[in-house]
Amino acid sequence: MESLEHRDKLEVLPVKASPVDQIALYDRYSAMAYGIILQIVPQPELAQKILVDLFTDLLRTSPDLNDSGLGCTIIRMARLRSLEIRRSADSVAERSGTSFSPTQGNLPKVVFNLSFWHGCHPNEIAERLQISGSDVMKAIREYIKSFQAS
Repeated sequence: MESLEHRDKLEVLPVKASPVDQIALYDRYSAMAYGIILQIVPQPELAQKILVDLFTDLLRTSPDLNDSGLGCTIIRMARLRSLEIRRSADSVAERSGTSFSPTQGNLPKVVFNLSFWHGCHPNEIAERLQISGSDVMKAIREYIKSFQAS
């Protein structure tokens, strides 16, 4: 007779996605992931390669297709992989040397772009823009809140 502990472990194992489910997953999330990848790595051929690699690896892990957090997981994976590729091509000095002209009106957007799209650490942003670390965090929070108000 099978123990309850063993049976519970079997129930939480992910079910292998069928080919139809895999296509549905790609159809549902690929455009969103490609848009994020392309923002970070603005080279269409390289962005397409990252996208294919992302979904190949994702489908190997057999995601739960009903998982409400799957879209967030795909966004996070797309961003991290793109930043890895970008970092291997650029040095930190080149990234932080990018020309930005922040004003009081666009500071939140500039800070967010440096953080999310360029993968800069908050301390790097503070040094580059000559503002405090707390001002960096406030700017990111303000930029995100601007979308919530809409």
